[in-house]
Amino acid sequence: MTAWAALIIWPIVSFVFYNKLTAPVALCATIVGGYLLLPTRFGLDLPILPPLDKRTIPTIVAFIFTAVAIRKDAGNIQVLPGWIPRDPVVLGLLMLLVVGTLGSVFTNREALVFGPRVLQGHSLYDAGSMLLEIGMVIAPLFLARRLLSFPDGQRILLTAIVVSAVAYSFLALYEIRMSPQLNMMIYGFFPHQFAQHMRGGGFRPVVFFGHGLGLSLFLTFATLAAAGLFRSAKEGDRMKWGLAMAWLFAVMVLSKSLGALMIAVVLLPCLLFLKTRMQLLVATCIAGMVLTYPALRAADQVPVDRIMAFAEQINPNRAASFMTRLENEELLLERAREKPVFGWGGWGRQRIFDEFGNNLSVTDGSWVIELGAGGWFRYIGLFGLLCWPVIGLFLGPREKIDPICAALALLLCAKLVDLIPNSGIPPISWLMVGALIGRLEMKRGAVTGQQIVEKPVVEPGYARKTGSADEGRPAKDLRYARDFSQKKDEAEGPTGRKAEPKARRSIFYKRPKTSPGYRR
Repeated sequence: MTAWAALIIWPIVSFVFYNKLTAPVALCATIVGGYLLLPTRFGLDLPILPPLDKRTIPTIVAFIFTAVAIRKDAGNIQVLPGWIPRDPVVLGLLMLLVVGTLGSVFTNREALVFGPRVLQGHSLYDAGSMLLEIGMVIAPLFLARRLLSFPDGQRILLTAIVVSAVAYSFLALYEIRMSPQLNMMIYGFFPHQFAQHMRGGGFRPVVFFGHGLGLSLFLTFATLAAAGLFRSAKEGDRMKWGLAMAWLFAVMVLSKSLGALMIAVVLLPCLLFLKTRMQLLVATCIAGMVLTYPALRAADQVPVDRIMAFAEQINPNRAASFMTRLENEELLLERAREKPVFGWGGWGRQRIFDEFGNNLSVTDGSWVIELGAGGWFRYIGLFGLLCWPVIGLFLGPREKIDPICAALALLLCAKLVDLIPNSGIPPISWLMVGALIGRLEMKRGAVTGQQIVEKPVVEPGYARKTGSADEGRPAKDLRYARDFSQKKDEAEGPTGRKAEPKARRSIFYKRPKTSPGYRR
């Protein structure tokens, strides 16, 4: 009952966010808050439509309220024009994703029989359902591209991650000490196997995630985000971000996840000590390796033996678990080679069964799941959307990239690395992708017809050179480039006196109608 109440109340909570906060802050609060607080693996499964759960409800509500906010309060919001990305590579990847999904349906219409188990073939009904599901998964990308592409919007996203993680860390500490039971106490069920969350004589926290690994990776996100804010902050604000980074790193260590800890240990020094160009270089190398990982794995170019030896030195139990994953990946990769273009489709058809219908495979990594289900078309379409913004920013014009954008790219790469051994792409990751795609469009000038004007980037510790009063000033409304003298005349009014600033109304304010014949 509590779980249903939480899903029903969340649109009302989101309405309050959008009514009281600015649109970028409300978007982050709606998506991030819903992902952290709503129940996992619980929702309303409708025919054809994707299930209404913690992933889809916040996304649908955010789409509606963001559209209203942009229309009602457009003059006070920094947005990119249009809902569809303008970058040609992104459009091509979206097309690949659609074509790959349709191809998977039309090439897998036959039923598969494994003893008593029968896996039905796909139909046109499944094509519409799968397209809607994929669209709902990547929908936060389009929202973030419009609202979070500017440096201020990207800073809001990183701040939302850090602030929510600091508050969430106290719930995680409770479960580290008392065992993972908050989901059972509040929503009445446990989302996974309890035995998998007993580690090292203690407990791995879950809170409201589907698995403790997801919470550990979120804490890694927050640690890296705090490091990025620490690096770009002014002297007076560095202390609070440094303390937040140290606190979140400590809680992440206590969450007992070796993979998340290794990602943080590798990427945290990059954020703290490398220049922004080198940070983008590291992020580009990671994105390139993840994008080509299936080809490298098929060609035996991945040093699995060295990784195995390293895991045995740390913990023999972890090494055994890692070996099991490698063996299953080899079997699933052989299965995927049988249909390399469009894959085997959904319903678990890419898995391996014996003659008695027993499932012999364990699907963990997102890369092998997508490659087996959708073939190379769907894999390149989905992982290309995740990797291309990072690669495109590095290969684009060599202009100054602000530290916040570079930090966001490294945060996204942390998730890319996690997709090799684990599955699931949270909405927060798609917010990062959308913010970076919008930034890439602005950098490459892909936004046609309008020139985006923004504040110049100032490195921490350096003062911006000042000239005349009007030199270097951006237009107040960053959606359109206007001459500053024109904006100055509009601000002063016909009398030459400075006009009074307008009070910000709610985005749901409706202008009263005037009587007929009256002219203002």
